[in-house]
Amino acid sequence: MAARALLLVSLQALAAEGAKPLVSMDIVYDTFDLMSGAFTDAWTKAKAGVDGMLAKLPTDDLKKHFHTTVTANIPPEHMKQLDTALAEATARSVQVKALAGELAESVYEPANKAAVAAIDQFETLLPKYRGLIPKSLGNLVLFAVYMLIVLYLVFKVASFVFRTAWSIFCCFCCCGCCRGSKKEAAPAKKGKSEKGKATNAPAAKAESKAAGKKK
Repeated sequence: MAARALLLVSLQALAAEGAKPLVSMDIVYDTFDLMSGAFTDAWTKAKAGVDGMLAKLPTDDLKKHFHTTVTANIPPEHMKQLDTALAEATARSVQVKALAGELAESVYEPANKAAVAAIDQFETLLPKYRGLIPKSLGNLVLFAVYMLIVLYLVFKVASFVFRTAWSIFCCFCCCGCCRGSKKEAAPAKKGKSEKGKATNAPAAKAESKAAGKKK
């Protein structure tokens, strides 16, 4: 109930402000641009350092040594086969990338249309929230994940408050009842012990008399 109330209040507040997008893929795009920019800067600096180190190495001598010791000992037929295999692997990688792109596009387009249709239905049912979700598959998924996280946090807070209130209630009520029952049980135990002593006294006297007669 608390989660639903909070959700309704937040939606009403957004509706009063003109139903601006709550979350959008711009967050993801901006984050990606930030991370890619930082990676590019780091890579540029690292590459400059590596290029400086490689410039100091005798690369020409190493190439000549590799050619004389390794490449020269490989038969020409094997070199041709190696070049052919590398060319075929490159062509297949290009084909696989193109096929993956076609498959992704064929899957994304129907999913995006279904997401846009769902958003349109939501805006038809609740016109005052029009524009709350940008019309794309990524924005719909991001909105759903965001709302699930919010509802989860609200549920955790509400459950914590409920458990705390229940423990306090049990501490005051149950402990008070237990103390009252202990006080009532104490006189009863005393009465039973006195009755036991009274009943055991005649038996003890009878046993002592029987022992005296035997003597």
